[in-house]
Amino acid sequence: GFTSRCTLITCDWVGGEWDENLPKRAILKISSVLPMRRVIEALPKEERMFDSEEAWAALEAQFCEGHNTEIDTYKFFAEFEHLAVPKMFFGYPFDANSTIYGQICMEFVENSAMMSFTEAAPLKLLKQIARALGKVQACSVNKNATSPQFTKDMLGDFAKTMNSEAYTNAFNLLKSYDSSPRMCEAIENVEKLLPDYYGSNLMSTIHKQMKYRPVLVSGETDHFIVFQFTHHGVGVEDLLRIQMYSQLTKDR
Repeated sequence: GFTSRCTLITCDWVGGEWDENLPKRAILKISSVLPMRRVIEALPKEERMFDSEEAWAALEAQFCEGHNTEIDTYKFFAEFEHLAVPKMFFGYPFDANSTIYGQICMEFVENSAMMSFTEAAPLKLLKQIARALGKVQACSVNKNATSPQFTKDMLGDFAKTMNSEAYTNAFNLLKSYDSSPRMCEAIENVEKLLPDYYGSNLMSTIHKQMKYRPVLVSGETDHFIVFQFTHHGVGVEDLLRIQMYSQLTKDR
C-alpha cells in the first residue's frame, strides 16, 4: 500500500509450550510515508498531487495518528468474539520516546481475499461486508471509548493536506496512462465538477436530509438502524463508502 509495508512471516517458535495455540503465520505491518513519497517524487512536478515539505510533514503526522488509532481499535475490540477483526499480537505506536515504533503484528486470515478499490464487487460480497461491519458497530456501543484517538477528526485533518489542487493533480495523472480524447474530456468534466463536490459531507448529513433522527430505531421496524451513531463510525456513512468504492455507478 501507499501508507505501509506488510510482510507475511512464517513463524519458527522457540520456547513455546506444546499446548499453546501459536500461529503458524503472521502479518507484520510497518506504517511509513516513504512508499507514497517515492511514487509521487518519481513523477514530473506538474503531475504530483503535492510537492512541499510542509504537506509531507502534515501527511506523515496523519499517518502516525492513523497507526496509533488502529492499534487502539484492535485493543478495543479484542474482548468481543465472532467479529471480522483480525487478532493483534502486538502493536508499537508512534512515540517520541520509543526506539521501536510504527509496527503492528496481526493474525493472518487464511480464507480471505484482497481487493483493490479499482475492482467492482458483486452485491453478495457487499452484503457480507455490510453484515460484518454492522456487527463491529453494534459491539462498539457496548463499551465506552477507551482512547482519545477515537474522538479526533481524522478525515477532517486529512482534507487539510488533500486540498482541491491535490485532487485536480491526481486526475491529471490519469492522462499519462490514457491521453485519448475521451479520457481528456472526462477529466475536464471532473475538474469542472470538483469545486462543487470538494469538501461535501453528504454521507455524514444524509440522515438529516431524510428527516431521520440519530436514534437506533426510527418509526417502523424496517427502518431499524437507519442511522447508527457509534464510537467508531456511522452506519449509513460507512455503507455509502463501501458502495461508492466497490460498485460501478450503474449498480449503485
